[in-house]
Amino acid sequence: MLKNAILLDDHRIILDGLENLLSTKGQYTVILSTNDSMKVTDFLGSPNTFVPAETFAIVDLQLRDTFSFPIITQLKERGIKVIVYSMYENVFYIKQAVDAGAFAYAFKSDPPEKLLSIINEMEKGNRTMPEQVVGDYVNLSMSFSSFTPKEMLIANYVLSGCANEEIAKKLSITVRTVENYLSNIY
Repeated sequence: MLKNAILLDDHRIILDGLENLLSTKGQYTVILSTNDSMKVTDFLGSPNTFVPAETFAIVDLQLRDTFSFPIITQLKERGIKVIVYSMYENVFYIKQAVDAGAFAYAFKSDPPEKLLSIINEMEKGNRTMPEQVVGDYVNLSMSFSSFTPKEMLIANYVLSGCANEEIAKKLSITVRTVENYLSNIY
């Protein structure tokens, strides 16, 4: 049974709400609550850190200027089931989160009871995805299976409204390289 939670969100009010929800209604213990992805990495990488087998994580999809896909992968590699908790209701983001290792995906617009229900389903070993995107998810998975991880990342930035120059700066590549990736994507 899942008992311990790791929380990662860049908004303190969301973290406070999740802590309250999990401790009062869910009877879970929050072992780490942070708005800094490096603290999660340090926590997981420390030789002195013991992460109980009954641990799960709730992770925001976008943290400040970056997506949390690498953190999701790190958590999964440690055997921690991850629920991505996001305002992004786009199936493209959901697919990327699942590809990174997310076990479930929840919308921040859903009522708190929905998140507790997802945790209960996760305890039973059931993956959970918002019902309204399941069909689109299957179609997207088939359509984008040939994208490289870098192409998926660039597509995410485009969907977030970033200009080519911004993408180049974030990825430390040239604008021309971004344009080449976008040409392949299109």
